[in-house]
Amino acid sequence: MSNRITLPASAPTAPAPASAAPASPPAAPAAGIAGLGAALAAGGWTPSALERTLARRLATAATGTGLLTASALREAFHEGTEAFLRENGGHLAALLATGLAAIEADGSDPAAAALPALLRRIES
Repeated sequence: MSNRITLPASAPTAPAPASAAPASPPAAPAAGIAGLGAALAAGGWTPSALERTLARRLATAATGTGLLTASALREAFHEGTEAFLRENGGHLAALLATGLAAIEADGSDPAAAALPALLRRIES
């Protein structure tokens, strides 16, 4: 059992403009990563300042190893407090929660490996 998600290196991209249309919480990391990444690229979702800060912290935590740990994800929730769960529709918080659940369950979800690349896009 692994407590890590492998994160591939990726060049950051510029964020898209904000939108008021919220997306539903992801059912699995793969669907959530793809959906939030597409919304970010298309301009349907723009991260808040808090979400950018937490994405930056998580991307930094994955630097060197390319891995996110359950501990790093829990720390992001602690830093963001309740505002993180509600701000901007809570989309990033919901996605990270599914990633945390996958890591804690068995850490074998290969789609979750795309999460660090998405975090790098969000932080920039």
